[in-house]
Amino acid sequence: MFLDKALLASGADLPQQLRQVAAIVVLQATLLLIRNYGDVRLYVQVNMTLDHILSKLIGFEFALKLAAESGGMDHFDIPRAAGALRVVRSRDIAEKFVKGKSLRLNL
Repeated sequence: MFLDKALLASGADLPQQLRQVAAIVVLQATLLLIRNYGDVRLYVQVNMTLDHILSKLIGFEFALKLAAESGGMDHFDIPRAAGALRVVRSRDIAEKFVKGKSLRLNL
């Protein structure tokens, strides 16, 4: 997906909370969280297991790191990051236009 590639180049467009998450679990795992749980309140358990949904989504190692940092909190909000995604999409369109490529979006 083009948003992943563009966001990986510029994590600075993400909201502060997501930049903090990316510092814990890397940006690519953060993007998976946004894509699957954006605008959702999650509970991250303290004792992470291999079969936990977060372990399956971002990998056990990253889920352990997230649990160590945020596990047991009443909730863990994953922002939608709609503004950041729009900025990235606009950049992608502009880059394609400048390069003379098709402006069709691969959503």
